[in-house]
Formats: sequence, structure tokens, C-alpha cells
Amino acid sequence: KDLAKIYLGKQIDKGYSKRATAEEYRAALNFIKTRFYYISPEILKDGTCEMPTHDWINEKVRYLKLQNGVNAFIKDPWNKIMDLSGLRDDQSIALALSKNKTFANLYSAAFYVAHPTKPVRDKLGKIPMPDQFSIAGGAMFNNMMDNILCIWRPFRQIDKTSKDVKFVALKMRRKNIRRLLLNTE
Repeated sequence: KDLAKIYLGKQIDKGYSKRATAEEYRAALNFIKTRFYYISPEILKDGTCEMPTHDWINEKVRYLKLQNGVNAFIKDPWNKIMDLSGLRDDQSIALALSKNKTFANLYSAAFYVAHPTKPVRDKLGKIPMPDQFSIAGGAMFNNMMDNILCIWRPFRQIDKTSKDVKFVALKMRRKNIRRLLLNTE
């Protein structure tokens, strides 16, 4: 439903004068259904489900590329992907990032979403904007990732209805990405 609203650029909820028509809404849903795929582990007969590994997810993404021409993917959230390496956290993250960067080179875009650990309030009681070091294993993310972006809702802690969003490039190694994001030459 939310993707349909973004694709249309119009409201879909009742009460708005410039709402999408039923035909526009169906066209938007069809667009989404034919271009976006959601990968999730299946629930087993006993009601449980196995946590996916990076290899499991990459196999599914590779299949979608071959079958449907998928050229980009998002893994979200990083901390819900099972690690079976048995290594220390920093070594495990380094290994996973290295393998995933190699895999991501087969695609036009690959995004890995990592959320910050429990936030620490400053002296005034506010939660500061997270950075790459706020993520568990953040130093390794900083060392290995080409681009690190932060999407932060600065007033969310004060006003739950605030829609203000701050988008910050914490690290930009690739100049073509920087130009794309900043729309500059």
C-alpha cells in the first residue's frame, strides 16, 4: 500500500481530494507486484522458522536475478541474518561484508540496513544522531563499506507524530554515488 502511494505520488487514503483513482491504484500495485520481490523464510510445520543466512538470501536473490532480471536488492535488517561462522563478532562481520561486497558487484545496487545499538542519551537527555560506530561492529562497517548513509528522525523522541527526516551521508567513497545523491557534477 505504501509503495503504491510512493509510485503514484498521490494519496490513496479516503478524505483526500486528489486521491488516486481505483484504476491508478491497481496500475501502481501491478507495477510493484511485477518489480519488487520479498524474500522471507518459510514457516515450518511446527510453527517455527529458521533464521536466514547471507548465503541463503544471496541464493534467493541470484535466482530472482536469473528468473526476473532483478538488478538491485536490500537486506534489512542486518542483525536478523544468522551467522554460522563461529568467529568473533568483528571477524564474522568482516567475513560477511567481504563476501557480500563481492556478491553485490553483480548488481546495479545493493543496500544493507543496519540499525544502531541501544542509543545513549546526551547530557540534555536527547538521543544524538547515530553514526556508523553506533552499529554493533560499527568500526568494521566503517572500514569495509563504500558508502554509509544515515536516515534519522531527529524529533521522533520528543514528538511521535513528527515526520521530519534527516538524511546524512556519513561516508561516500564512490564519487558517482555522491553526484547522484547530491545531484551535482
